[in-house]
Amino acid sequence: MQTTLLREPALTAQLRALGLAWQSDIRDAGDRTKALYAPLLAAAPKDGVSTIKNLHYGPDERQVLDIYRPEKAAETPAPVFVFVHGGAFLRGAKDINGEMYGNVLTWFARQGCVGVNVEYRLAPGAAYPGGAQDVALACDWIAANIEDWGGDARRICLIGHSAGGRMRRPMRAIRRWGSHPGCKLWCWCRRGCARTCGPTTPTRRVCGPISGRTLHCMARCHPSPMRRTCACP
Repeated sequence: MQTTLLREPALTAQLRALGLAWQSDIRDAGDRTKALYAPLLAAAPKDGVSTIKNLHYGPDERQVLDIYRPEKAAETPAPVFVFVHGGAFLRGAKDINGEMYGNVLTWFARQGCVGVNVEYRLAPGAAYPGGAQDVALACDWIAANIEDWGGDARRICLIGHSAGGRMRRPMRAIRRWGSHPGCKLWCWCRRGCARTCGPTTPTRRVCGPISGRTLHCMARCHPSPMRRTCACP
């Protein structure tokens, strides 16, 4: 189900012009960037994906997650990709607008994987480390329940975007996955950078049934003045 949507030159020019604004007002620049990408994301294919919204992993109204999976069930459990949004721990949502960030999990589901989009409580309503505790709780829920939704608990990849990749408590939960029966962290991606590995090939960028093409966008560390971290267990 590979579909390529080319970015129009006019959009590229607008994004380049917006680049310098990130240094002066990151929130405004972020909102303008999302608005520019919205039509492109709206045009992206979404067929073949079944979505289950707002499953509770805790009692709070924000302690919910969405599951994206292929409409056609696979014969064997599918790899699982878990996405945690950013927002400086103060703002943001798993569906920041009508197209984002569910598009990330939709894409993975169209490649035959199971995607999980995690919501968590924000400050000041949930003082630090409340949001991180929520993501750890969601990790526990996924480990215990994802196979009921067609996912393989032995192949879980955690993706953290911005603040979503800076939470230490979820990392502790991930380490607990190692002791959960039949559960294994397959890769850990923080702040847009990833490496995947298998139990006997810790330095390989790709393993298992997922192709290198599928993971192409996750297998590179892009140069940035901000430190980006890749880690495998």
